[in-house]
Formats: sequence, structure tokens, C-alpha cells
Amino acid sequence: METENINYNFIDIMKFFFMLCVIAIHSHIEVLFGRAGWYVTHCIFRLAVPFFFVASGFFFKLSLEKSGGGA
Repeated sequence: METENINYNFIDIMKFFFMLCVIAIHSHIEVLFGRAGWYVTHCIFRLAVPFFFVASGFFFKLSLEKSGGGA
């Protein structure tokens, strides 16, 4: 049986971007944006958590399908 490895380059790029967003949240970098800092934090940086949740579920489902456990 031959297994096919698929690269998800866009997801890798998004993981890198949102990793930087998580670092930015924890380092309170929003003060550099002045009055727009609240919007940057809540509209861009905080998208990291749902992204990682969905990406984890996506790759978990792929691993289930590859092992034959997925429905």
C-alpha cells in the first residue's frame, strides 16, 4: 500500500503567522499601534486560537482517515 504525503504550505504559513500573533498577544505589543491597538489585538491577533483549534481538528481527522479509524 502506497501512502500519499500532501504538503499544506498555506497552512504552514498561517501557523507561522498566528504563532507570531500569539507571541504578540503575550508581549502586549498592541501599545505600538496606539488607538488601533485594541482592534489589532481583537480582530487579528486573537484569531490564532480558533485557527489552531480548527487546524488541529483537520489534521486529527486526516490521521484518523489514514489509519482507517475515520467514518
